[in-house]
Amino acid sequence: MAEVPGTTTIADRVIVRLAERAAADASRDGRTGDLPKARARADIAGRRARVQVETSTYWPEPVATAGARIAARVQRDLAELAQVRADHVEVKVVTVLPPPAPIARVIR
Repeated sequence: MAEVPGTTTIADRVIVRLAERAAADASRDGRTGDLPKARARADIAGRRARVQVETSTYWPEPVATAGARIAARVQRDLAELAQVRADHVEVKVVTVLPPPAPIARVIR
């Protein structure tokens, strides 16, 4: 008889770190360089969570657009990486960063 598979328990702090990383990655939105800082809190019950994220975005993107993109990324990453459904993701943009300087290209 085959054994019943066990369960994997993911600590709450891991869910928080995954949310922070997802928010930071989404805040960067394809730009190179250091990740913007992101802090998260989560209320977790089983496989469901309510997440609050504080992060930065770049000028001139509208804050509402950035917030929606960041929330979607947090929901997606938590679902894919931890099988946790984020019922609600609240994004607070605490800093608007200047646009990154263009990359200097040297043509020889």
